[in-house]
Amino acid sequence: MTRRVFLIPLLISLTLTIGGCSQEIPAGIADTVNELLVSSDAGSLESEADDTIDTVETVPSEDISGGFWYRQLSEEQQSVYTELYTAAANRENTTTVSVSSDDDIAYCLTAMMNDHPELFWLDGSASYSGFPGSSARSVTMNFNVDVSEIDEIQDQIDAAVSDYLSTLSADPDEYEIVRRAYRYIIANTDYDSSAPMNQNIQSVFLYGRSVCSGYAKAFMYLVKSAGIDDVGYITGTAAINESAQPEGHSWNVVAINGTYTLVDVTWGDPTYAQEEGVASAGAAYISYDYLCLTEDELNRDGHITDSGISLPDCSSTEYDYYRYVGAYFEDFDYDELYSYMLNLLQSGDRNILMKFSDSDSFEAARRNLFEAEDSLMSDMLQEYMSYADLANIHYEYTMNDRLYIIKITVSG
Repeated sequence: MTRRVFLIPLLISLTLTIGGCSQEIPAGIADTVNELLVSSDAGSLESEADDTIDTVETVPSEDISGGFWYRQLSEEQQSVYTELYTAAANRENTTTVSVSSDDDIAYCLTAMMNDHPELFWLDGSASYSGFPGSSARSVTMNFNVDVSEIDEIQDQIDAAVSDYLSTLSADPDEYEIVRRAYRYIIANTDYDSSAPMNQNIQSVFLYGRSVCSGYAKAFMYLVKSAGIDDVGYITGTAAINESAQPEGHSWNVVAINGTYTLVDVTWGDPTYAQEEGVASAGAAYISYDYLCLTEDELNRDGHITDSGISLPDCSSTEYDYYRYVGAYFEDFDYDELYSYMLNLLQSGDRNILMKFSDSDSFEAARRNLFEAEDSLMSDMLQEYMSYADLANIHYEYTMNDRLYIIKITVSG
């Protein structure tokens, strides 16, 4: 009697899900595999599954090597990222990759999606399968819309981008591109944690409602559409004030004329502050406090970048919004501040903004403006009332003691 031995490979299968306002990269994915599926109709396989992949060289439709997340990866991970990107960009949801660790599948999918907001049809979840002892994995990325709907959605996104581009001057500099993108998103989007498609740009450009992921990816999409390619999506945690618990959050890094700076569009939107309960309902202002900050400033304001993310040098205040509009003060000078505020009021501007370079200057300004017996604010308003022939005047002020900002609104 002849005895035949059949070797039946075990199939590993796992589903990955990536989501949340800040996408958290799953750790120890390989350790979570607790179910091995045995194929009953595997046939008479007489050798272990081959651990190599027969592939043809694929060339992405665009140069992806400059992506912020791509640059964080090892050479092997970059290859996985490229395979995933090439399939997704061609609107194919399945591809084969070679990995030394299954953890790399989730990591590289996250990285690829963070670099490419234009791939809005990816929903952030995927499954993969393969055989133990083999580096080959078949990855299936899940789409949030049918492939037949992508072009129609793209047309709607293109219309929004055209609307944004129409707000730019004929030959905009890079700061204008960044500032206008920041303003456009805030003016056309409400923060809404229940918004549909809120992990991608559809939420902003189609529905006008999103969370931080949508805001940050829409910002990337707009500035890239206007010609700035060096822009990245940052994940981490943030606490809106000192009593709040840190939560997952996303923001951006962008190079303006080669100088890196940080942007948090979400926190510039008053509807976010309203949802968090730190601003009154109906506030319609756009806050430029979070346009072009340094890493130190964002850290001081409660933003902590996820570990493992390497940021470029973001220490320059060259493009700080307050510096750009002449409201940035290196130190406190009574006469300088007095003249600055009086000139604004006399020119008809009732909103007085000021930002200081350090805590000591900010504290000196605060004390002299509001706490001194003959305060700077009182003396300046007396002169303005005489100039404008006013019988009375009223003012309100707010302060951000983490960013050293004071805002004063004068009425009457």
